[in-house]
Amino acid sequence: MSKYRSELTEHFCHLLSFATPNGENDRCPYRYLYAYRLDTGLTFQDIRLPAVFPFVLLQRAELLEGDLDDLRHLLSEHFRHRFALLVLFSDELGLGRARRMLDEKLRKVYAYDVIALGREDFQQIIVKKDPQRALQQLVLRNVDLITVSPFVTSGPVPDNMFFGREQELREITEHAGTTSYALVGGRRVGKTSILQRLDRVRLPAVGYSTLYFDCQPYPTSEEFLRVAYQRWMNEQLPGDSAPPPFTEIVDRFAGDGPLAILLDEIDRLAMNDAAEGSPLFSTFRALSQSGQCQFVICGERALRSKLRDADSPLFNFCNEMLIGMLDYQAVEELVTKPFKQLEIELVNEHELVQRIYDFSSGHPNVVQRLCQRLVEQLNEKQTRRLTVEDVGAVVSDPKFQRDSRDTFWERATVLEKLISLVMVEDQSCRSVDDVHQALARHGVQASFRQVDGALERLVDLRSILHRTPSGYEFVVTAFPRMLSQTTTIHNAIEYQKEVFEEIGDEVEI
Repeated sequence: MSKYRSELTEHFCHLLSFATPNGENDRCPYRYLYAYRLDTGLTFQDIRLPAVFPFVLLQRAELLEGDLDDLRHLLSEHFRHRFALLVLFSDELGLGRARRMLDEKLRKVYAYDVIALGREDFQQIIVKKDPQRALQQLVLRNVDLITVSPFVTSGPVPDNMFFGREQELREITEHAGTTSYALVGGRRVGKTSILQRLDRVRLPAVGYSTLYFDCQPYPTSEEFLRVAYQRWMNEQLPGDSAPPPFTEIVDRFAGDGPLAILLDEIDRLAMNDAAEGSPLFSTFRALSQSGQCQFVICGERALRSKLRDADSPLFNFCNEMLIGMLDYQAVEELVTKPFKQLEIELVNEHELVQRIYDFSSGHPNVVQRLCQRLVEQLNEKQTRRLTVEDVGAVVSDPKFQRDSRDTFWERATVLEKLISLVMVEDQSCRSVDDVHQALARHGVQASFRQVDGALERLVDLRSILHRTPSGYEFVVTAFPRMLSQTTTIHNAIEYQKEVFEEIGDEVEI
């Protein structure tokens, strides 16, 4: 049995060009199980499965319930894995029973994803022209879809899930030697993903050295300088010493070729620096103008305000670049490529993508959330076939509509929410004057200037409205329906009015 087991494993690895396990830590016998640590290389790189995982052989014909406890012990104690391939030599009836047991006793109870391979599965893999592809398809037919879903509902996306933004990336890459940029947009529209794409891929590819830093956790100049110095210079500073000037960091890296400094979430840092006379951002401006380095910074309301403030060093410092919605082609790629990688059939593909685009208007996070919900729905139904009706079921779900509404409204001020609501209540409200009068009828004492500013933010930061010759209109055409179906408009206006009276045109916490 030992010789047959080793030969089978070696043949399997050779056939699929996997690394053959050799070391003592790469193999482990446990009762009726024998496991190898299998290195699959790039076979599963785009579907969120580990490159290295256990390959387990059952050394008897039938999988019994006692084997499940042994399998869980083997995976948790020796391999520290929750995913594995299990090879069985039972007939089709026994294989079916084994798969049901693995699903009911391991996947649903303990969240272990063990894919059972039978004799016919092996034969199918062997005869295929591309055995790696055959194995990938077999795994995807049986794996928990939520485990392998590539859709990202929070935080920046990895390179394989980055779609669109080509125009922005190209402009920055072509002019980063002489021009600094400010990426301005609302929450979750992809600013950080763009910065990280520039940092990892686009700028290094054309010879730039890059320094990336997330400023959000370090909102003061001293915190920023201290942590940036320690991280980039790889050198600890004594706790009681003042951090060196920013120019020292630039001097260290500027000689290695053109230097681009990428600063994420700078709003609080910019506001705190302004309160101290803007020494840090004045340094940034001077470095950029001298040509020693250029900056790509990103933020929201505070950054947008400072770019328009003639007394701020950010005024005429950076080229402002508004980051809004993805276009249809980018949404199409974002939807279809991951689903096809998961071997999911898209029925009536064009209409399906159009339905997703119509609901999201290209908001990248809403698209990702919608697709993740579709994955969960397919997983529950145990099907690999996605239809327009499936999309309709998700976008009509009240909870998903509330989640989407809150995503569009994230970091919106009270007045921005009030304006959205009165424009849904009275569809004739299109100009600043119309909206100002509608708010006044509800007793909202907002100035004309405040209303104008909030409308502009609904265009530039929230991407909910756009400007037309006849005034402002909803560019997110599904947003009025989201509001109407998730709240009573009149009651919501009264609530936001009370909040406005308490805190003014700020973000409600």
